[in-house]
Amino acid sequence: MKLVDVHCHLNHLLFKDDLDSVLERARQAGVRRILISGVNPVANKEVLAFVQKDPGLLKASLGIYPIDALGMAADETGLPVHKGPIDLAAEFAFFEKNKERIMAIK
Repeated sequence: MKLVDVHCHLNHLLFKDDLDSVLERARQAGVRRILISGVNPVANKEVLAFVQKDPGLLKASLGIYPIDALGMAADETGLPVHKGPIDLAAEFAFFEKNKERIMAIK
């Protein structure tokens, strides 16, 4: 199976110490392209630098996140907010249960 990750933030601090292993696991899982998303001018520059590390696998998606463009806090967007940790197993089960109605998962 050939997979494409169409939205991620590999420049997030959580990946700082193990980015190479993250990319290797993605390759082993069948991921052929990873689209790294920039959200503001600083992140956009970081994304372009990341893409240079492996231009065959990594591609850039640059932009301005509405929160940054408008100077808003995350809780001012008007979108639903989830507080506390997310139960990933339960959420993945929800995705599986509704897979016929889902076009993409980001």
